[in-house]
Amino acid sequence: MDESKSCVVDISHDGLQCKGQARRGFASSISNFCVTQGKWYYEVEMITCGLFQIGWATDQFKADPEGGMGVGDDEYSWAIDLFRKKKWHKDNDNENLSYAVDTTWQKGGIVQVFLDLDKRAMIFGYQGKDLGAAYTNFDIGNGLYVGFSCSSGEELRFNFGDEPFKYLPPLSYLPLSQSVCVSS
Repeated sequence: MDESKSCVVDISHDGLQCKGQARRGFASSISNFCVTQGKWYYEVEMITCGLFQIGWATDQFKADPEGGMGVGDDEYSWAIDLFRKKKWHKDNDNENLSYAVDTTWQKGGIVQVFLDLDKRAMIFGYQGKDLGAAYTNFDIGNGLYVGFSCSSGEELRFNFGDEPFKYLPPLSYLPLSQSVCVSS
């Protein structure tokens, strides 16, 4: 994850482990690389299991920790939240956008994130269980970046494929570590 594209997040030296440090609202971060085509996969290990929004953002995404605006809370980002069992895009707090209502993330659990840019589908899984497409037919702008937001003290670790995956993706999906679009 990219410290220059983060708000109140502690990021490990390898850029893969992140911990929210916001006193109010959401800590947020997006990666320093994006994807514009193809099928991609990454995993997230839940070190803690509280309030997270995990997914994707365009370069137009702007976090506002004090205002409680994180990944999924604007038109430029999409996220799932297995704590509240919802999916987030734009400010849909008053809409019923339930997602994976029978699934709750737990400490040590693995969130699987699939992105099919050929079919414009964002698909998620948890502990090897397919949770289905959360979003389809979305605009990627100049590309999509990994993004997340979380409450204070919450912590996670990303695996973009430089380490063995806990759950192997279908052969047509590439590890996100093989993407070549890097933003400056």
